[in-house]
Amino acid sequence: GIRRMDFVRTTCNGKSLDFNAVFAGSDLFRIFSFSLSPAGSFTSLDEPNKLIMSGEAADKLFGKKNVVGQVVKIDNLGSFAIAGIIDMRGIKSHLNYDLYLSASSLPALEASHKIDPLSGNWKNYQSDYTYIKVRTGKSSAQKSLDRLSAEVSARLDSRDDEKNIRFSLQSLSGITPSHGYYLDNSSGITYKTIYIIAIIVFVLLCLTCFNYSNITVARALTRTREIGVRKVMGASRKQIFAQFLIESVIITLISTVFAGIIIPFIPLNDSLANLFYGTRLDAGIMLIFFCFAVFAGILAGLIPAVLLSRLRAIQVLKNLSGLKIFNVALLNRVLTITQFAVSGIVMIVLFTMFRQSRYMENGNYGFDPRGIINIPVAQSLPYEGLASELSSIPGVQRISAISSNFGYHPADYCKVTREGEPLQLETACYFIDENVIANFNLHLLAGEDFWKDAPASQQNRIIINEESARMLGFKDPGTAVGNTVRVDDSLKLIITGVVRDFHFENFKHLITPLMFRYDRSSVRYLNLKTDPLKFAAIATAIKDKFIQLNLEAPAEIESMDSRRRGEQAHTSDVMFVLYVSVMLLATSCLGILGMSAYLAETRTKEISIRKLLGADLKNGLL
Repeated sequence: GIRRMDFVRTTCNGKSLDFNAVFAGSDLFRIFSFSLSPAGSFTSLDEPNKLIMSGEAADKLFGKKNVVGQVVKIDNLGSFAIAGIIDMRGIKSHLNYDLYLSASSLPALEASHKIDPLSGNWKNYQSDYTYIKVRTGKSSAQKSLDRLSAEVSARLDSRDDEKNIRFSLQSLSGITPSHGYYLDNSSGITYKTIYIIAIIVFVLLCLTCFNYSNITVARALTRTREIGVRKVMGASRKQIFAQFLIESVIITLISTVFAGIIIPFIPLNDSLANLFYGTRLDAGIMLIFFCFAVFAGILAGLIPAVLLSRLRAIQVLKNLSGLKIFNVALLNRVLTITQFAVSGIVMIVLFTMFRQSRYMENGNYGFDPRGIINIPVAQSLPYEGLASELSSIPGVQRISAISSNFGYHPADYCKVTREGEPLQLETACYFIDENVIANFNLHLLAGEDFWKDAPASQQNRIIINEESARMLGFKDPGTAVGNTVRVDDSLKLIITGVVRDFHFENFKHLITPLMFRYDRSSVRYLNLKTDPLKFAAIATAIKDKFIQLNLEAPAEIESMDSRRRGEQAHTSDVMFVLYVSVMLLATSCLGILGMSAYLAETRTKEISIRKLLGADLKNGLL
């Protein structure tokens, strides 16, 4: 199995990079057929403080050289020796992590409180993943897991959903592409995104094929004499049919080659980037592209091939100017109008997405992120001393500390029960100090804030939001203050304040119950309230201060407001829809071009007569 650590700061020889890491044991690689380069053994992961690094990560950190035996420092975890480089060449896997840390290091790290222990914590199901190799089939293995689930649930002394523990199997083929579950430990694309992209591609393909058919039929009017001569010379209907079909396929094959050349220069949104992540152009993919091009060519050339192969040689040679090949003007107009209607719908969607992204970017979240700089701090580092040093930087106005930054998922959830009531309320929990509410301009509706003096007396106090007060059954914020609640069934805490509701996540989520607890030992970020106009100077001063204190400087210092705006703008998604809109609009214009070309070819006699009667170019345009 593996335990995810997400991104960790890795340092060696003065160079630091963030790598995606997991804890794993040698048993993982007895199931999956990876190999080490240079030759080594995965059993080294059974020893503490060892790691295996991906070749790509090794190239980034060390360059092209043998790094086995090198010792790297991982922020807050200690030093690890590189036991091997995993060779991922030619391998497509959802296990695309940079670092595989020895799972035998976990007991010591948990004992020293460098990472949170997970033993007995049945609520955390997104960090650990277990792989099993079944012998007797999936159904038999699931029955064994159901029996194990019943045994575990019977031993738990908890309430409600915490007793309903159930283990379920998921096949490797169900991980990537994923169904969008929390248990899909892969950054790959989801089936929902694939379906959406497939529908868009199908619509574009149908519109493009119709346009090609329309333009080919219009252009073929100039080739009817060629068709007539070929038929007089003995060409059969099948040969004429095959000629136009082959021409269409050749054009689509050439277009596919040009598309392959252009794609790398098109900025992709996150979903499409995940679709192409780790993809290698091999014979199988090239065969799929070839088959798709042939299919599109046949689809586009089928109508012209059928219509033009039906022409009679005598009819073509005798009455060329009055020939009507595609005498279905109503269908022509309906399809063209449909093209513009689809383009209009996409343009409306684009405008709506743009306005929505601007709203999410500039909307009022209920807290003030302006001028805030968030700096991660190691759990083992007392933050008071660092905060005191940073507060001396000119332009830093106030410093607070919090367990998880606003605008993202909370660090933890807990069960809150009103004293004497059976209802258990799942509540987002933030650990903060006495400066957070003032630093983010949160409005305290009732009660009082935490204070700095006598911190031990603050441990049994909590501050909740309006939604928590409402869900717990209090009539107004004032009546909630002074009441006692139970947290996770065992801890009694007193409500001493109620803050106005605010979006502590993002606008994708409704405002849900929230709880603030006072605990300086659980904070993970410092929030520096600064002068936004002096951001560059303050960022430089922060890095210098870390160097003076012999601490690892943050990889990137950025404004909380600018980062929130960048993530909520969804620029890549808007750009993707913009590309689709441009393609649909261009395709619709080609449809008009095809219909106009066809009408011009069939009305040459009318145009000539009108010009003889005095019509000029201006009349023709009108």
